[in-house]
Amino acid sequence: MPIFRTTRAVALPDRRLLSFARYGDPGGVPVVALHGGIHAHPIWRLADGAARRRNICLVAPDRPGYGSSTVQRGRRILDTPGDLAVLADALGLDDLAVVTVGGGAVYGLATAHCLQPRVRRLAIVAPAEAEPGGAAVRRLADAVRQDVRAAGDALLADRPLDRALVGDGEGRDAHEAALALAFADPSAAIVDARLRDLAWSRRLPSTSARTRVWGGSAYAWLADMDLVLRWLC
Repeated sequence: MPIFRTTRAVALPDRRLLSFARYGDPGGVPVVALHGGIHAHPIWRLADGAARRRNICLVAPDRPGYGSSTVQRGRRILDTPGDLAVLADALGLDDLAVVTVGGGAVYGLATAHCLQPRVRRLAIVAPAEAEPGGAAVRRLADAVRQDVRAAGDALLADRPLDRALVGDGEGRDAHEAALALAFADPSAAIVDARLRDLAWSRRLPSTSARTRVWGGSAYAWLADMDLVLRWLC
């Protein structure tokens, strides 16, 4: 089975492209899956098995500048819901379930707020997980470009539980692929960190979507993914 599926893209009104991939059951119930700040869509390859067991198709887009998604100058958090609405329309999705991990939480909340009542459920996983910002993002980007395997191992070095959940083989490869695509253009991750910091310093938007939060570290959600997906669908 491939580390991550072949990406597709939809054209946005401003001529940007939004890339995405699917994981889990291709014919299953669709769930929009939003990555964190230091990973791109391949991180959801780690949830492929759980999604298949639940007959769920994870639709995993990359934010602007991540993966093959076009950079957006002056990007704002509130631009994400519009991009995702175009993606949902292109895929024929009338109502949405959304799952986020790590730094993707603020984008999930913005989407549930702006697209209500279209977003019916929102699962927020590990929103308090510390992700690097500013200079730390630059250092991580440099490390990833020099040796993505060493950088990936360093991120998990003092986190034995997370390391065990990611595992070796395809899990490790997916982790590294997600890092490599996240830092293909390091400026995107730097912008992402700034936007996340700004969002958490303000009152977050409300939503009518049923919302549930799962705590834990960035990879502890893997142990709960069956529960998360069952709740979503």
